[in-house]
Amino acid sequence: MKINAFLLSLYFVGSIAFFANAQSTSLCNSNNMNASPFCTDLNPYGVSYNVGTTGYASELQYLASTGCLDLANGGDLNPAWYKMKISSNGTLNIFMSHSNGCDIDYACWGPFTDQDMQNMCASYPYSLGNYLYDNLPYNTYYYEYYMYGPQYFSHHPTYVDNNYSSATYGMSWTYDWYTSPSGKLVDCSATPSPTEWVHIRNAQVGQWYIMLISNWEGCAGTINFSRDVSSSSNTDCTITSPVQGDEVCEGQNAVLNATPATGAVSYRWSGPNGFSQSTTAPSVTIPNTTLQNAGTYSVEVYNGSVYGTPTTCSLVVHPLPNVAVAPVTVCIGDTASLLATGAATYQWNTGFTGAQYDVSPTTTTSYTVTGTSAAGNCTATAVVSVTVIDSLSPTISPNPICVGEMATVYGPSGVSYLWSNGNTGATITPTSANPSSYTVVVSTPQGCTGSATVQVNPSPVAEFTADNWSVNIENAMVQFTDLSSDAASWHWNFGEHSSSANTSTSQNPSFTYSYGGTFSVALTVTSVNGCSHSVIHTVSVTGDEYYLFIPSAYTPNVDGKNELFQPQGRGVEEYEIALYSRWGELIYYSKDFSVYWDGKLSNGDKAPIGTYVYKIKVRFRNNEERIYKGTVSLIR
Repeated sequence: MKINAFLLSLYFVGSIAFFANAQSTSLCNSNNMNASPFCTDLNPYGVSYNVGTTGYASELQYLASTGCLDLANGGDLNPAWYKMKISSNGTLNIFMSHSNGCDIDYACWGPFTDQDMQNMCASYPYSLGNYLYDNLPYNTYYYEYYMYGPQYFSHHPTYVDNNYSSATYGMSWTYDWYTSPSGKLVDCSATPSPTEWVHIRNAQVGQWYIMLISNWEGCAGTINFSRDVSSSSNTDCTITSPVQGDEVCEGQNAVLNATPATGAVSYRWSGPNGFSQSTTAPSVTIPNTTLQNAGTYSVEVYNGSVYGTPTTCSLVVHPLPNVAVAPVTVCIGDTASLLATGAATYQWNTGFTGAQYDVSPTTTTSYTVTGTSAAGNCTATAVVSVTVIDSLSPTISPNPICVGEMATVYGPSGVSYLWSNGNTGATITPTSANPSSYTVVVSTPQGCTGSATVQVNPSPVAEFTADNWSVNIENAMVQFTDLSSDAASWHWNFGEHSSSANTSTSQNPSFTYSYGGTFSVALTVTSVNGCSHSVIHTVSVTGDEYYLFIPSAYTPNVDGKNELFQPQGRGVEEYEIALYSRWGELIYYSKDFSVYWDGKLSNGDKAPIGTYVYKIKVRFRNNEERIYKGTVSLIR
């Protein structure tokens, strides 16, 4: 048994392998098309026979005519059935020959549709008559063979004058007897020759043809056949592939299917980006595909001992369309034009189809558009909002405002402003109360407008004087006199913040300072409409000296004299003292100027006689800060 090399590489996948004893091949098997697929890009093909190989094309026995094949003399012996599908238009010429020079014959039927190929064997054998029957009368064609004399056949090759020479075969044709066979018989030949030509004219993409090859003499050898270079048409090689790829949209699941192989234990798949997977079923699923999943995949069939030759298929992953629609803002009553981009066709949720969709909603509305790509019929959606401006009602805050105070307009984003004084910003700060109001017009790019007005109130003017701007601490009372205009209320701050009487609401108050220094006196006046104004002047108080006295020794011996260590001073606002032993140990600490050290340690024991180091930080009422360092002697 001899197997063609191409077929051997596909044995483990099992879909198109055929064997030397061609009688086992039939056109129909279990009501399904069983003919071997033929691919013109993968030739030559071959069918091998052993000596004495026999078999009959039982599919032809019930037909009234089988074209040129002589059933009575072995015209249907040792049949091999093939099917082919056209992938490009034109003429398909197939040449065949027997390796040992034995007579071979053939018949070719077509064209058939996809549905024909499904129906042909559906009710086998009776349905075959509807597809293979030929109704030309018998003995239509004639040629004279020198050895045997005139011979008559119902059909013969289309271009007989190109097939044979009288010198070789002793044949002479009386004329070119070309005609188109009727019914589904396209071409047929039963010449006593080891070579034959199949001529299919005007083949169209998608059409199917069926061919029967007969080893008429039953000789051992191989019948080889292949597409001739003179052909302009090709056949579809996908029907010979033992593995089928897929074509999906990005994000969909892809399924790769291998033809189930007899005796297969597992299927080993490999593909782009390191893809590898073994399955016991003849298919594999790639979920949620991305563009990186596209490419060539291969499968090897494992029969329990070895892996078969890899066979390949393609996975095509089409990108999803990038559907986009820009949002639109319109005034109520206007029309918004929504323009979808990124796809070939568009379907809106309202039923409208087209890229540009003109809408006139009365309220803010969202629209959904589904775009479909030109390749792969992939879809994606986008949602767009049409904002409808019912009315523009800007607000101004604060309102009203006083002279010199800033007012701000609040409205939708992306609007422009125009004030009655020509300003184009979102704020305004009037410098006078004339005019007493300002109006702003707010506009959107779509032409929607709205307005608001701010009222401007005049501000009072604060001013005051004093009977004496500089006084002595011995007579430190100052009388203040209000000189303000348009004031309805007054608020004074005399600058001595430690005093409980530091503020006043009288129009003309007086204040007595308790220590020396320079004081800022502030007056804030408010008008009847709530506007205010402030002014500050300074008062100087002299004759007050600030000091700190620190004892150099003390005697806590309970004799009633010099018992405590307590610095004394005048004008002290802040005070901090730390007292250390001569070894640097902290003995006493305080921030209270009124507290003293009684010569005891923290545990209540008496401190030993000796010299102690102090560090004192002081801030006086005039904000002067000083640091004092020295020693004090403890004597008992």
